[in-house]
Amino acid sequence: MAEKPAFSRRTMLSLTAAGLVGSGTAIAAQSSDDATVTEYDTDASVDVDNTSWPMPNHDGGRTKYNPNASVPTGTLSPRWKHSGSIGVPTVSNGVAYYTRGRVPDDVPPEEVTRTLHAIDVDSWDSLWETELGTPDEWHSHRLAVADDVVYASQRSHTQAFDATDGSELWSADTGGYGPVVTDESLVVHGGQIERHWSDDLVVLSRDDGSVRWRMDSVAKPVVVNGSVFVLKSGEDDSGIYSLDVETGETQWKRELSAVVSVATESELYVDQDNVLLALDPETGETKWQYNFTEVIEPPNSNEWGWEITVHVADEERVYVDCSGDFFALNATTGEKVWRNDEVDALRLVGTSDGLYHIVDEGWRDDKPGCLIRRDKETGESITKQKIVVSQAPVNSEQFIITDGRVYTTIGRFDSRGTVALVGDENGGDDGSDDDSDDSDDSDDNDDC
Repeated sequence: MAEKPAFSRRTMLSLTAAGLVGSGTAIAAQSSDDATVTEYDTDASVDVDNTSWPMPNHDGGRTKYNPNASVPTGTLSPRWKHSGSIGVPTVSNGVAYYTRGRVPDDVPPEEVTRTLHAIDVDSWDSLWETELGTPDEWHSHRLAVADDVVYASQRSHTQAFDATDGSELWSADTGGYGPVVTDESLVVHGGQIERHWSDDLVVLSRDDGSVRWRMDSVAKPVVVNGSVFVLKSGEDDSGIYSLDVETGETQWKRELSAVVSVATESELYVDQDNVLLALDPETGETKWQYNFTEVIEPPNSNEWGWEITVHVADEERVYVDCSGDFFALNATTGEKVWRNDEVDALRLVGTSDGLYHIVDEGWRDDKPGCLIRRDKETGESITKQKIVVSQAPVNSEQFIITDGRVYTTIGRFDSRGTVALVGDENGGDDGSDDDSDDSDDSDDNDDC
């Protein structure tokens, strides 16, 4: 950047939207009169704490893979809980950032004030809190942290805050889901334009939040190594595009009508017509493909066909759920490594020592929740850790693992809260409002 601030489920995609105005790069420049294209410093670099969980899905490629994560051992119970918080936090450099201000069904959004909080993950002391303003109906803020700046984005606006004290650095009337931080820019998608929801990809300047460039009618993007990979819909210009994240210039295009689900430095994973494709990020050429219809019988599919979800990708394998059957495919060749129809996972998180998922039936019986670790090479269960909480269920669709803690949510509806689960040795309790310690300190997790 020329000068950075000192402080630091898948859905059906409609392919009927109109194309972009103009030709060539298929990019529309800034959309507002005061938006400028910031000069790109080729020597710039972004300081992101990838050892923690600095943005949604861990990184711009949405891999949900944290190779440096340490995982708590033994029975898990809450060490910290915050009622009324929204979702799991974003964690960076020993600080967890999260929002409060859930919008109840019977309360207008304008009567709710949402707040952003920072806590020390070692002492659990509050470091600061600040107002985010009025939320966009039920839409939550998404957070990302880089260079000691916290970026908070919802559909109608984006804000940047000093990570040390919570003071606001800038606010922009452009937002969306994401966000992803790059050297110069902040990438968001699906924001609001003049009171209407859009499918626009918008790239903002990290300096001041001005719009650097945008592209309309696109699916959720992935960002890797200075490029944005995105599916655009349109009558004449639909396809998968590789775009320079800082300038918006088209690097290549493939005429495929499929979303880039997950990306690593060496593969782009694309699901098209029940086939998983791995594309070369540099050229867009197909490196390999895996046809699930050849290995799964039709009764295992739903009326729309096989539903493919890429959960986790690392440097060796990609882990895919195809209508309830889980597969590990070799990242280089696409060959099947293993298949398992007993995983029962709504979300997987990967670390260097395994794949993790949460199973919790607390919403219908007294069986405790469980964190399961599976061998990445075989798919077999290795360990099961009981989760003891005062409010069931534990959210198996929303959790992260980092710094010896599992962050997730527990409870239902208005009683829901965010928790940090730790192992026996770190003094967890059941997450109730009192100070009693009701956790099971035994290592016997057979009732998971």
